[in-house]
This record gives sequence, C-alpha cells and structure tokens, in this order.
Amino acid sequence: MSICPPIHEARRAKILVVDDHEPVRGLIVRWLHQDGHEVLQAGSVEEAERILHTQAVDVVTSDIKMPGCSGGDWAPKVSQRFPEMGILMISACEDTRLAIRTLTQGAWGYLIKPIAKEELTFQIGRMIERRNFLIAAKEMTQRLKETVRWQTQMLRESHQETIERLISASMVRDDETGEHIRRIGILSAIVAETMGWSASEVDSLRLAAPMHDIGKVGIPDSILRKPGPLSHEEYEVMKTHTTIGAKILAHSNLPMIQMAETIALCHHERWDGSGYPNGLSDVEIPLAARIVAVVDVYDALTHDRVYRSALPVDVAILEIQRGAASHFDPTIVEAFRECWPRFESEVEKFVTPEVGEPALSSPVPMSP
Repeated sequence: MSICPPIHEARRAKILVVDDHEPVRGLIVRWLHQDGHEVLQAGSVEEAERILHTQAVDVVTSDIKMPGCSGGDWAPKVSQRFPEMGILMISACEDTRLAIRTLTQGAWGYLIKPIAKEELTFQIGRMIERRNFLIAAKEMTQRLKETVRWQTQMLRESHQETIERLISASMVRDDETGEHIRRIGILSAIVAETMGWSASEVDSLRLAAPMHDIGKVGIPDSILRKPGPLSHEEYEVMKTHTTIGAKILAHSNLPMIQMAETIALCHHERWDGSGYPNGLSDVEIPLAARIVAVVDVYDALTHDRVYRSALPVDVAILEIQRGAASHFDPTIVEAFRECWPRFESEVEKFVTPEVGEPALSSPVPMSP
C-alpha cells in the first residue's frame, strides 16, 4: 500500500527543484509533474534566487551540497525570508547531525538519496498541508485583528458619545460652548504628544480633558452665572466643582475615565502648592492635570469671559510663561511654547463652529 495521500486531497503547488546534478533534478521534476504540480528548476542556489526574486513558490526541494553556495547554508536564509514556504532538503549521505542542523534552521523535511517517488510525494503533501494551515492561520489572525480593531473603535465611539452627552448635560447650566470643551481636549492632546506620550495615551487625554469642569453641574446658578467677581464665600463654593467632578467620575474601571477623574479634581492645583482643593505641589499633581491646567488657562485668556474681554494670543502666552514654576509645571510650559503654533490649525481639523458661534481665532463666551 502506498504511503502517500491521494493527490486530490492536496492542493496543487508551485514547486522549485534545486539540484546541480541534472539527472536527479530531472527525475524529481518528472515525478512532481506526474503528481500535477507546477514545477520550476534551478541548477544552483544563484539561479534559484533569481527565480524566487520574480515568482512566488510554495515549496522548494534543494540538494544540501552544491558547488558555490550550498543548500545547507542557503535554507536558513530562505526560511527567514519566506516563513510560509516549505523547504525539503535532500542529501546524498546519511548524516544525523547534518539532518538535525538542517531541520532546526528552517527546513521542513529531509530525505536521503536515492529517494523514492512515494517518499517525495508524501513529504510534499505534508508541506502543502502545513503551508495551507499557516496561511489560513495568518488570514484568521488578520481577520481577528480587524474584528478587534473594529470592536475597539465602536467601543471608543460609544464611550465618546457617552462622554459628550455627559458634558452636554453639564453645559446646560453653564455658559461654556461645546467648542471650548473640544478645544481643551485637542490642545491638551497636542501638548502631551509634544511631550512624547504614546498615541493611545494622547487619545485618552483628548477624551478625558473635556470633563475637567463637569463638577460645575453642582454649583448654584447664582454663582455659576454671576456676571461680576465672586465674593470670598462664593469663590469657596465655586472651588468645590473640582471635588464634585471627581465624585461624578469616581469608581470607573475605564482608564480614560480614571484619568478624567484626576483631571477634574486636580486641574486647579498649582505647582507652588497654592492651588485647590488639596494644596498639591510639584509632581504630586497628576501629569494629565498639569497639562490641562496650562491649556485651560490659555483658552480662558484668549476667549471672552463674562467679566472681561479676550486677551491677544501673544499676551496670553506671556502670562503662561510668567506662571512657570509658580502656577504651572515649567516642563509643560516649555512644551506649550514649542507646540502652541499648532493649536489653531489642529483645532480647525476637529471643531466646526456652531451656527452663530465665532471661529477659534475670535473670542467665544466662557465661564470662570
């Protein structure tokens, strides 16, 4: 009984036969043709390389010892370049150590001359099956990656929609616009990117930063909408928007919401420790909150508020620089100086002014 599987069970393959001995090469080529395969042939490694440079091959059979570059030296290199291509090494001598070395360096099979057609057919069939499996596994992995990527995107979009609705609910009682909220996220992301944050960290900050003032939903209208300066007592109440916001966002399992919680709580802390609510200083203040603190003040300075008009951009930048090492982290101020020219162009890519709302370069209303 033949040990080879029926040919119809294996996909026909394109096979390259490499052997400097023409009679042996011709015999292998004839047998493979009889089995229905498309066969190419080469009398040397150099000739085989020229073929592989222009044609896709499923399986290579190669003599181990040939003049010039030997098949034994060539096989590991070919295996690295074409990991899904089967390599069958053929040797004229029975050398166990050579066989082990060959098989551990990339070859899929090993035959000793003289070879029988049944042995060749069996080995080729196994290699085609293995190649088919590797290709199918690769395609499946790619499909899984695409599915995970799609599901991740859908989840992020769902999270973003939830966040935007949450922020919109908070703005019902405030004078801030949706454009201000989005600007804080985009500008914070630009600063973080300039500081070397990873793409995923930057994206998380872009979504988390707009929730910095969500605690204002708990501030009375008489204070939140007051057109003039706040009294000491009113200011103390206003300061509680940080702790209210942190409570709203607390106990989430999502890292992005956890980041938003720390930003809401700490974006009014100051580098010198004179901020609120906890008087944190220096690196005690979470990095994300330190970034948002700079961006929030810059955006506030360059847009109208109920008690003053917007400042020119160059004046606002000078104010940010004066606040380095007192109000702001000096490292973040330096990153801000480096990237602020990108702000307007980057915001315009993501923000479309609402009907009747000024563009970014013009003042827009903003609350304290």
